[in-house]
Amino acid sequence: MEKKFWWPAFIIFFIFWGGEVCSGQPLFVLEVKDYKNDRNLLQVGIPSKELIYLRTIHSLALTPYTHIYKFDEDGNLILAGAIFESGGGGYPEKGDGVWSVVDGKFRVDQINRFVGKLRFRVSPLSKETLIVSNREFPLYQMVPEGTLVELQVYRERSPF
Repeated sequence: MEKKFWWPAFIIFFIFWGGEVCSGQPLFVLEVKDYKNDRNLLQVGIPSKELIYLRTIHSLALTPYTHIYKFDEDGNLILAGAIFESGGGGYPEKGDGVWSVVDGKFRVDQINRFVGKLRFRVSPLSKETLIVSNREFPLYQMVPEGTLVELQVYRERSPF
């Protein structure tokens, strides 16, 4: 009699499908790619409601600047806030959200500006670093200077 191996498939299906349903949170994937060459640089699983941080060095003030993004159920990126050390040209203005000072840094929350997909150029001078689920990904070390990268979020597809 030939053994049937449907149990392992059922268990794997339950882990993927059941984990999403039982947790109440759909699973998403954050993808970073070299836009010109259509080459994936990074794919990271990300739960819904997770914030995405893009840390850079501001081009004028040469001080750290962090963009804070959230995403909607369709995967569209939304600029949620920013953290920075100095003000002036290229920085958020009063009225862009809720302002505060935390640990000696300016913080703006509730900006809620629709972005969709995010595209930007990477440089070792501005040191673009993606922070997701407390994991850091130094994008400026992954591609040559001036590379146009694209960040997008999409709902994870079931393997079944």
